[in-house]
Amino acid sequence: MTEEKMDIEPDEVKYREIKQLEKFGESRTRWSQEALKQMTYINSLVITLAVGFIAFAFEYLKERDIQATMEIFSIDLKLTLYCSSVLLMLWSVFLGILGAHNRAIYFRKTRDINIIRHRVYRFWKAFLKEGSFDEKKWYERLGLQFRSTPKINFDDCLNYGRNQQYKDDLERDFDKLREYRSDLADMSWRRLNWQISIFCLGLTVYFFALLM
Repeated sequence: MTEEKMDIEPDEVKYREIKQLEKFGESRTRWSQEALKQMTYINSLVITLAVGFIAFAFEYLKERDIQATMEIFSIDLKLTLYCSSVLLMLWSVFLGILGAHNRAIYFRKTRDINIIRHRVYRFWKAFLKEGSFDEKKWYERLGLQFRSTPKINFDDCLNYGRNQQYKDDLERDFDKLREYRSDLADMSWRRLNWQISIFCLGLTVYFFALLM
């Protein structure tokens, strides 16, 4: 009886560990999806509010019939603040559109990475690497979403285990693809933060103009 119990216990422990890992994986997937949904919702909300504000600001200027002074040494501060608030809102909308495009590319690259993982495991029962990457400087991320990335097709996955050269080439390109996706994810959140900050700054400038 004791021997049977000793034989079963390691299997039970292993089974519990597997179930716990699956639980962690499901939780990570669920909360990642929820975070992306919230980010998309906030991005769309800020764009909608900014566009509505721009329309309202133009109507307000038209009703008030505010005219720009063209003299070199005469600056209409109120009009300057109004125009600045509109420009800030336009900038916020532009960042929101870039953020939406950024996320669309991120989803596509995530799909590509999952397909590559699945193919390599199906053909060769091999697991490709996971892990995180160092954060890039701001100037290294300029134009990130418009850069080209390595292409890993069906034949590359099929040839993965045939020799070391095929394996090294695929893993090198796969790491570049993963790093690119990681940078896109980081950029998406940064652009959302900038979008919200500039939107709030535009509102602040507009209210200062109203008080003058």
